[in-house]
Amino acid sequence: MELRHFHLVDRHPDAERFDALTLSFLNAMVGLAFAALVVGLTQPGAIVSPILFAAGVTPGVFIAARFLLRRGSNGVIYIRHIAPGWHSTVRAMTEDANTIQTFIEHTPSGPIFDHLCDVHRAASAAVSRCVARAEVASDTSVPDTAILADRDELQRLVVAAQKLRITHENTLLRRPLDELTEKTDRIRSVLESDALTAPSSTDPARR
Repeated sequence: MELRHFHLVDRHPDAERFDALTLSFLNAMVGLAFAALVVGLTQPGAIVSPILFAAGVTPGVFIAARFLLRRGSNGVIYIRHIAPGWHSTVRAMTEDANTIQTFIEHTPSGPIFDHLCDVHRAASAAVSRCVARAEVASDTSVPDTAILADRDELQRLVVAAQKLRITHENTLLRRPLDELTEKTDRIRSVLESDALTAPSSTDPARR
């Protein structure tokens, strides 16, 4: 399962898009100018010239692609794109969802891991609902009762998940000792049984 980690960006998406496109354009122009200078001075072959120009625009293309990937990520939340009265609630809920993700990363595969993944999916859905409401809310609005209930329930869910993880971790730590103790007792029993059934060195049949 791919876990969603929420990133809070204290900017407006339009401002970030403008900066990314501007930076991409400037880098592409500088790269093309440098490539044109190299081509003019060295007079490379027909195959090398296009390669140099392609390499020149690569930094600009990389910046634009990175921005598009970032915008396409459903874990990025632009704080300045939501109503100010919702900021604290969004921050609290995203922090709780990311905390649950941390629990999952430190839990081995098994039923507990699967359950925590279900918990994280529910937490992520609650965050998405909150952000979706905050993005269309007026600047003077505050979270409604349903969203505040989700926030409080998510806080309780984090506490419960943490207790579960700690209990599971303690169980895993004790289990090897228990298993080794049982295995040691079995080995000892086998050795004692072999010692009792082994023929004695003074047995007349062995003389």
